[in-house]
Amino acid sequence: MPDLTPKPEGAPIWIELSSTDPVESARFYGSLLGTTVSEPNPDFGGYRNLLHGETLIAGLMDAQGGMPSSWVVYLLTHDIDETITLAEQHGGGALVSPMDVMGLGKMAFAQDPSGAYVGLWQPETQSGIGIEDEPGTPTWYELHTTSAFPATVAFYEKVFGWTTSSMGDTDEFRMVTFGEGPDAQAGIYDASVTSTAGTPSAWQVYFAVDDVDHAVEVVRAEGGTVLDGPEDTSYGRISHAIDSTGAAFTLVRLPDQQA
Repeated sequence: MPDLTPKPEGAPIWIELSSTDPVESARFYGSLLGTTVSEPNPDFGGYRNLLHGETLIAGLMDAQGGMPSSWVVYLLTHDIDETITLAEQHGGGALVSPMDVMGLGKMAFAQDPSGAYVGLWQPETQSGIGIEDEPGTPTWYELHTTSAFPATVAFYEKVFGWTTSSMGDTDEFRMVTFGEGPDAQAGIYDASVTSTAGTPSAWQVYFAVDDVDHAVEVVRAEGGTVLDGPEDTSYGRISHAIDSTGAAFTLVRLPDQQA
């Protein structure tokens, strides 16, 4: 297994599925991605981890306060108190103030100007996602905004230190990435044109698979919903889907995996 290149400040460092039914979510992603799940940890409110082999790739927890199932992306910070203060100063808000997580690191939650939730993680002994860009693991992270796209881009630049690169700036396609080309860490996509009324802004997690066409059949067979695709793009063969508890995610076969 290749070592991960150290991530820059502001890059996605951890993902977590907040699920209305963690047992069902563990079953679904096990069938789809081949992941296994750790036993619930009573010291962390029953928190589980999803593993690729023996390597941590995501967290799994009960959805709180009647919230629907959703994937959450955490961004790397080395000074979480300063970062959450900057979030409040630049059009966002602090949803959960910085807290210690039993020596693993410090976490917090903010809301950006588009209304999307984003996690903050200052690592100590838990350094984040252990493997990426291989089948069954996360490979890309993208914020879909349904409002306030310019203000949201400025928020991530000022709060997390992103240097953004435009991928397109028309009414039909507007998107920026944090970093450029193969060094890009994440993206922000203006989904206001393509989304239906009432759709909230949210982060999306892309998972790599060997065969997207087979994977979408697994999604359907295991109780999920395929929203579109599979479709060939310059970034790989892609399909957007919803899992069996209602969380949105994306499947992709990366270009260098094409037959």
